[in-house]
Amino acid sequence: RVFTALTALVSIAWLPMIKHGDDQLFLYIQSMQVIWAPPVAVMFIGARLFPDMGRFEAWATLICGLFLGIVFWVLRTFVPRYYLDRNGYGWIADFNILHFAILCFCMSFMVLGSCLAWSRRLSPEGERKKLLRNYAHERMNNQKWSDLMTQVLAVCLVATVVGLKILHSMWP
Repeated sequence: RVFTALTALVSIAWLPMIKHGDDQLFLYIQSMQVIWAPPVAVMFIGARLFPDMGRFEAWATLICGLFLGIVFWVLRTFVPRYYLDRNGYGWIADFNILHFAILCFCMSFMVLGSCLAWSRRLSPEGERKKLLRNYAHERMNNQKWSDLMTQVLAVCLVATVVGLKILHSMWP
């Protein structure tokens, strides 16, 4: 909690610096997250949805997703635009990074599903090592919902974020 509070204070103190910068810093940070975030998100979701997911599936998905992200980043950053256009890959330079994140997430999930189906076919249920132990799934399944006040505040937070997004999208 102390680290979270310190991080929040540093973030608030950093806001004036961001106002004086240009949009390229934000775009660079976002493009770096596109490389690693989709396969990591697939791992979190996969570990929850598939209790028998093992290390093999996790590593294969992470390696394929990270490879795809690194190739995308290298093509956008280091390969000149005229070379991409000349070879018919000019669309990569114009491809939105958020659309790529969605594509990479879906492809990582397909790799996870393929590896999971393959390893299920090769080894019986009892012989596979699970990524999460049984007690982790038991703890997640036995979690209680938060109290009413926390749920109300969560709904208010979501409403505030959506309202600000709508307000700033219509702001001249």
